[in-house]
Order: sequence, then structure tokens, then C-alpha cells
Amino acid sequence: MKEFLVSQFIDDELNLKEKKLFVENVHKEEEFYEETISSLDFEMVMKNKISEVQTPRLDIPKGKKAPSYKNLTRFTQLLAASIIIIFALSIFSNQPATQKAEKFVNYRFVIYKPEAEKVEISGEFTNWKPLKLNEVSQSGYWEAEVKLKPGEYKYFYLINDKKVVADPTSIYKVEDGFGNKNSILKVNA
Repeated sequence: MKEFLVSQFIDDELNLKEKKLFVENVHKEEEFYEETISSLDFEMVMKNKISEVQTPRLDIPKGKKAPSYKNLTRFTQLLAASIIIIFALSIFSNQPATQKAEKFVNYRFVIYKPEAEKVEISGEFTNWKPLKLNEVSQSGYWEAEVKLKPGEYKYFYLINDKKVVADPTSIYKVEDGFGNKNSILKVNA
């Protein structure tokens, strides 16, 4: 409030009654006096009225000191800033999981098909496009490692581009509507 009054005084926006009240307050409070003089000095330098400012000292008799609101104002500003920061943190920490950094899990698919020349996997995690599995050193085992988000996925193996096979190691299976079965994989974070 005092900064506003100083600004109004400097810009000549106060009426005579307000100017008198302003001057009385300047003489009562040393901090207000120093703040006003500092603002006037700054204003004078900014308007190039003088190159160096010499501030006259006002001898205010020691005695009953007016209460200082400067520290209270700074405390209020810090309190408000703290509340804003806490509020912002609470908003961002309660974001839905979709907005947080997504976690992926490396999942290894393995099937034993020694008679196969080619094995692929197709499922919701590949948008139903076949993904080639690699044969593990002519052992009959085929494998692929896929990064998956936590969730539930339907999938199947495609053997030699013809035969659809549900994962024999999967407990959960569901009809696919085409006479075959899809396996269901549940991935946890």
C-alpha cells in the first residue's frame, strides 16, 4: 500500500489532503521515509534531472517506533508463493497414469515348434501384424522379446504362415470368432 502511495505522490496523483497525510506518515515512520526518498532518488535519476542524488537525512526523534509492515508484507508474499507451489505440486502429483511417464515391461515369448520353418506372433500389442520369432540355435524353440505397457493383450502364434496356434503355456484363452483361440496375456508393471 505504501509503495502505491509513493508512486501516486511521485506522479502527482494525490489531492492536497492525501499529500498532507502522506507527508505526515513519512515523518512518523523511518522505514517509510527511507523508502520514499529512495523512490524519489530513483525517479530523479530516471528522468535525468540530476546525475548524482544526495539524500537529505531526516532526524526522526527516537521514541515510540511505528510498527513495521515490511516484514509482514514479505512474510505474506512468501506464504502466498508457498501455497501456490504446494497447490501446483498437488495437481501434478495426482495426474492420471496416462500422463505420467509410461512404464514398459520386456516380455519374452517362447514356443516349442521343432517342425516349423517360420514362427510369428500376432496380437493387440502388434496391431495384429505378424512379428517374426527367432529360432534358438536349431533347438526347436522360437523366441521374441517385446516391450509391452502394463495391460491385457490377446495374441496367437502363426506357424509357417498358415496355422494359428494359441500359446500352450498361457492359462487364459478366448475364442477369436474365426474358429481359433487367442491367448490372453496380463502384464503388470
